[in-house]
Amino acid sequence: MEDGCVIMIIVVHVDDIFAVGQKERCDKFGSDLNEMVPVKNLGELRWYSACFYQRDLERGLLRISQQRFAEELAAEYGVEWGKSVPLPVSVKLTDFDENEACADVPFRELAGSLMWLATLTRPDIANAVRAVGRYCASPKMVLWKAALGILGYVRRTSWMGITFERGVVTGMSMQVFVDADYASKAADRRSVSGGLVMCGGGCVTWFSRTQKCITLSTTEAGMPCIPVF
Repeated sequence: MEDGCVIMIIVVHVDDIFAVGQKERCDKFGSDLNEMVPVKNLGELRWYSACFYQRDLERGLLRISQQRFAEELAAEYGVEWGKSVPLPVSVKLTDFDENEACADVPFRELAGSLMWLATLTRPDIANAVRAVGRYCASPKMVLWKAALGILGYVRRTSWMGITFERGVVTGMSMQVFVDADYASKAADRRSVSGGLVMCGGGCVTWFSRTQKCITLSTTEAGMPCIPVF
């Protein structure tokens, strides 16, 4: 910082270092660091951890997506296209016989890949992935079809990601949105909470999870959402 102002943000992840700020300052930081330890300047950030970073300096946009991973994942499971929603309300995940044998399919592998997408760049599938991910211990065929349906939606919308835009908010102000359903899980009447935080026009964190307590009204169901952030 200089005179109380942030001039550069440095992010360190394992042996990778990212510097955000004026180009001259970032270049100087890299050269100074190289005098102490050997480092390699890879230039502007484009790919990291299977995420693609796309910048539009004129419009002030930063877009983060996993289009390539989403398309490769869909090809791996033979999914070409899907519906316009990740999990239609008509799909009943509990519509199976308790004595039905577990489906001999790579359900856990697919659920894990979808969770990775939902965690990094796809908040729009977080709730659907949470719903099917609960059954990883004993997946049935209806759950496998639901997971493939989510993947079909991901393939259809593979271009989607998180976009940050300059000038959409004042300074670095944040917007928080939370909500909950009421007793949506028929087995134990527990509700589901969901929420996200927006900054610079894009999501910076989000969640979808089953509440640990049983509430007696829609008002009570909304209360656990408030302190999660």
